[in-house]
Amino acid sequence: MAKKEGASSRKPFTGKEVHVPCLNKDRYGATDFEGCVKVGDNVKDVSRRVYTLKDIDIHQKNEFGVTNLELMKNGNAPYAKDGT
Repeated sequence: MAKKEGASSRKPFTGKEVHVPCLNKDRYGATDFEGCVKVGDNVKDVSRRVYTLKDIDIHQKNEFGVTNLELMKNGNAPYAKDGT
């Protein structure tokens, strides 16, 4: 029978902001996330760099009355303040 890992033995994902010279720092942020997940018997590295738009209002509603927060919770992309 397989040994089940406890939640306390798992390492959490870690992230740190990074400086990217060509990135518009007023509009975007860059963060490097590091971590692994276990899929079946294999451990997979899911580390990546994530770019985020800084001008997102989570309370802004789209034309259907759905907020950006609700969109993101459902896995959809939010709208920026300029409507894009």
